[in-house]
Amino acid sequence: MSRAQIRQIGFQSVTESARVEAQLAAPADAVWRFFRWDNLEAMLPGGFFTAVDYDKRAPVPGATRTITLAGGQKVVERLESLSPTGHGFRYRVLNLADFPLADYLGSVSVSPEEDGSCRIVFSCEFVPSRISAAEWREIYTAMQTAFIDFIRSQVETGDAHG
Repeated sequence: MSRAQIRQIGFQSVTESARVEAQLAAPADAVWRFFRWDNLEAMLPGGFFTAVDYDKRAPVPGATRTITLAGGQKVVERLESLSPTGHGFRYRVLNLADFPLADYLGSVSVSPEEDGSCRIVFSCEFVPSRISAAEWREIYTAMQTAFIDFIRSQVETGDAHG
């Protein structure tokens, strides 16, 4: 459901936000490879999704990719912007019909820390439509924590090269 549809039926759309941060004992470059727009396949062994198809693999604003989830649902993401440091981007989910949200803009960034570790920050802005903001934050936190745990397991086993 779009914001316009929500307004049409008399509800006001309120943008909410969620954020998950974690520090990993690995260099930012080793962790960033899991998030690069053009390398999401690095997350396939985690079992979060089964396929990634790109309309444009190059990380340029406007490029889209389709992620097939384990249950068969497809998520279409459009790259909105890249961070100047090269270790972050913002994306919009374009097909929200199967999801309890009316709008979704996400971001991910990986920044180096002075001690050689790095900080991952996931954040999103969303408009809940068939779920409360608190329920979405709980789901979002669980998803991002699972991503972080998977990446931590990969960089701790020394499989962060590639």
